[in-house]
Amino acid sequence: VVLELGTDGPGQIAPFGKYISADITVVTALVPEHMVYFKDIEQVATEELSVSGFSKTMLINSDLCPAKFLTGLPEYKTYAKDKTADYKVSDVVFDEQKVSLSIEKEGKE
Repeated sequence: VVLELGTDGPGQIAPFGKYISADITVVTALVPEHMVYFKDIEQVATEELSVSGFSKTMLINSDLCPAKFLTGLPEYKTYAKDKTADYKVSDVVFDEQKVSLSIEKEGKE
């Protein structure tokens, strides 16, 4: 099952941990998209990364999640198109029916 967890304010992610135990959590971005009820981007990052409390593995987009917010997290892997990462994404092509891309890990596609 793929679920999208979202937040518009502090304290909204943690309650999901009462009934979700995620095998893999993908954090796509830590950006000021929904900051109406947050004091600053640091508070957004703290809230969104609180998912680490009920996730076995985290995969984080290092293009849109600044490293300064990742300190102190349990073990995680990164993916990126424009930065160094555990999984390097390239050749992304969108068409009407699908998305195709290449993923490289440790030099192997």
